[in-house]
Amino acid sequence: MKTTRNKIILTGYLALILLTLFLSTALFRCREKLWRLERSFTTMPLRDDLRAERVFEPGEYFHFARFFDNDHLIYVRDSELVIRSFRDTTEAILRFPGHTDMICDFAVSPDRKRIVSTSEDGTVRVWDARSGESMAVSKPLDVNEQPAMTMLMDVHFTQGGRRIITADMEGIKTWRTRDCKLLDNNKSDLFYMRPGMIAPDGKTCCAPSLPTGFEIMQSDGELLFWRAGYYECLAYSPDGKCLLVADTDQGTMQGWDIPLLRRKKGKFAFIPFRSQETIMTCAAFSDDGKQLVTGGENGCVYVWNANTGSLREILQTGEKRIDGVSFSPDGCYILAYCQRLLPGDNYGSTSIHIWGPPHWLV
Repeated sequence: MKTTRNKIILTGYLALILLTLFLSTALFRCREKLWRLERSFTTMPLRDDLRAERVFEPGEYFHFARFFDNDHLIYVRDSELVIRSFRDTTEAILRFPGHTDMICDFAVSPDRKRIVSTSEDGTVRVWDARSGESMAVSKPLDVNEQPAMTMLMDVHFTQGGRRIITADMEGIKTWRTRDCKLLDNNKSDLFYMRPGMIAPDGKTCCAPSLPTGFEIMQSDGELLFWRAGYYECLAYSPDGKCLLVADTDQGTMQGWDIPLLRRKKGKFAFIPFRSQETIMTCAAFSDDGKQLVTGGENGCVYVWNANTGSLREILQTGEKRIDGVSFSPDGCYILAYCQRLLPGDNYGSTSIHIWGPPHWLV
């Protein structure tokens, strides 16, 4: 009886030791995941040593860049998309040629297997993200009826990737993903468009109004809200329920509650973001909607708690102005870039600033 009890105790100790070793190994291998959780739920500013910065040099100019996944970047070079690793510079570069004019915007499907792009050539193209092959292309729109620079300036995947929505001066269009067939065309007076002005769900759109101010409207053109002043639409939250607007006169930001505007209860609630004495030029939410990153005219990058509006970090770049920011899908990395004029080019950039956990440079 005593021997059996000792065997049970010894077996328990061995099991406890093995479990401890297993958990220690799992924790060691998941440092980035744990760090991501810390970034997602911590509301206090982080210490300076909790960020590591790398300046990534693509070796070619580009128009704008984002994260494709947790290991790769995707950016536009004239009429083609480019995907390349920001970790392994020896990895092959994947290019997507096919458009005959400048690419206006692009989006990655939720499963990251497809990419959709819009161009000043008046077409929508769907690509295989793994091979770079064109899967479908739309019939070209008549670019003679409106200025080429306003053609299809915003694009998103919806309904789990089964539909595509685009926005231009004529309004919001819906396309079928598998063959890029135009399904719906909601006419709206959107005289000025750029990427990021249409909600990810395609239900609302924010656009400047004359002479000053901004208006939020439904996809069918119904006006939800109008406000006077000097404002710029920066970004929608991933669920389309929050619209971040920058006051370009005061240097402040506001997060507007879209569902509350739809209910028309007479109250227009928003989350105020404290002024940093600079105008915010770009913004992006993390995929979980809990974090927000913005870029300013002073060349700084700001990380916010998207739910409370509290500032968590200020990242320095040494640049004069930030023109684009984004989070990696896991929320662990932050990207920022600025437009730099190059000899012989009208626009372009040569470097991308990327911040990650302190151990990612090892």
